[in-house]
Amino acid sequence: MSTFQSLQQRHVQLLEGAEPNCLVCVVGTKQDLVTDSTREIPEKTAKELATEINRRKGREPFTLSRIPYFETSAKTGANVDQVFDFILRTCLPLDDEKRASLSIRKNTGIDLEQSNKTNGTRKGCCTII
Repeated sequence: MSTFQSLQQRHVQLLEGAEPNCLVCVVGTKQDLVTDSTREIPEKTAKELATEINRRKGREPFTLSRIPYFETSAKTGANVDQVFDFILRTCLPLDDEKRASLSIRKNTGIDLEQSNKTNGTRKGCCTII
């Protein structure tokens, strides 16, 4: 309960300064120690917090493939890969045009797959296009 309260009181305030539309995942740890009798935070409450934090950052639930809440265990490795897979699929949607269009990341680099359609001129050992 104390870490959940700390998340709400301290860390959520820090996120106000983060980039708009950033992805925020709430991750509960020590899943291997939680039982129905020892659980202090209902999963529904944690999911509601994750949804609200992302909504404040400009990410509506319909733009995500799931609620960004995970319960993990470092001891057993439970759901650790799922957290990183979700983050990468959400933030780097390279193979899904619809999700890519919802991403705030814009292509600012060089398209290495684009064929050289313009005639370049050579200057020294570099081609200038």
